[in-house]
Amino acid sequence: FKMSQETIIFIGSPGVGKSTLGNGLAGAVVFKSGISVGQGLSNFLQKHVTASGRCIIDTPGLADVNLRKVAAAEISQAFRQGGSLKIIFVITLEGGRARPQDVDTIKLVTDAVPVNTPFAILLNKLTNREQSVLNQRGAEFNAVIGSLIPAGRALPSTAVFMFPDTPSLKDIDNAIAPLGSDFMSWIAQLPPAVINPATVKEVQPDRAAAEAEEKRLELQRKEEEHKAAEAARAAEIARLQAAAQPAPA
Repeated sequence: FKMSQETIIFIGSPGVGKSTLGNGLAGAVVFKSGISVGQGLSNFLQKHVTASGRCIIDTPGLADVNLRKVAAAEISQAFRQGGSLKIIFVITLEGGRARPQDVDTIKLVTDAVPVNTPFAILLNKLTNREQSVLNQRGAEFNAVIGSLIPAGRALPSTAVFMFPDTPSLKDIDNAIAPLGSDFMSWIAQLPPAVINPATVKEVQPDRAAAEAEEKRLELQRKEEEHKAAEAARAAEIARLQAAAQPAPA
């Protein structure tokens, strides 16, 4: 497909609310949403062009074990269409902290585009307490956002939006998020990413797992080296103590 005048692409793990937000922007149910045990409802890239010409793209989640390769290929293909688009990562917190799978998703996707490509983060389904604390944009806010931004990337505070949980949407299939004027103003002021298709790399969903395994093996190696050093130290102490003992008469 060809990019429209304004293209918005929602990227995130299954169940974070991408489809519901897309329906809210479209003003109608154009993306399937709801509960799907084991995997997300979106198993391929979906797009909808509104009457005003805005294109909304809903992507499958990279954290879905069964669909991550499909999701990666779909996202890469969307970027390769070139043109101007607004990249929005939809994130939900767990215990007030960013989930590792969401950190991995942002890193994997941003690694596929040039380092100066702008993107935005939407913290979705926030509890009242999370909303209250993060709205102060103090240390807690900086810690959450800082944990999500890959090394070498920058994210202005204006590229972050916080959306409260909406209890009335729970357990509703094909819901439409009620989007207020503040959200629409935020979307409007986001700088679009102008992507040259030639600069787009493949999103590599298996790399995160490989890096995690590499870290695990490195920790295991260091632990074994530490144990070996401790054993050698204990053996040397025992040898010195034995040497210090007086010879039997």
